[in-house]
Amino acid sequence: ASRRNQRCWYVHLQEALRRTSIGFDTMDQILDIVISPDLSHWHWKDEDEFAEAEKVGVYSPMEALAIRVEGKRVIEMLNSLAPPFCNGWEKWMPPQEWSKPKFPDGWEDMPIS
Repeated sequence: ASRRNQRCWYVHLQEALRRTSIGFDTMDQILDIVISPDLSHWHWKDEDEFAEAEKVGVYSPMEALAIRVEGKRVIEMLNSLAPPFCNGWEKWMPPQEWSKPKFPDGWEDMPIS
């Protein structure tokens, strides 16, 4: 089977999920990793935004370092072809009958608890 036009692997760095009254919440950590479909090369995405976020205090120097360390851990996994880059996920495709999920009406106004 083909990869159905896979453009890349995308590693989205974010905080751990937290349960809320309507499901789960998290916070984007801005810095992401884009990996070629064949896993042969990668690059950081949004490094400039990440540096600006640290500069204005969204992340402390220690938090920014921890985010970069986690990104580098993922890159080490890629370079050694460790899971998820070698255990079947590289061949997985969603079933063709799946549709895009939708948010429920009013989701953005629901209180977080």
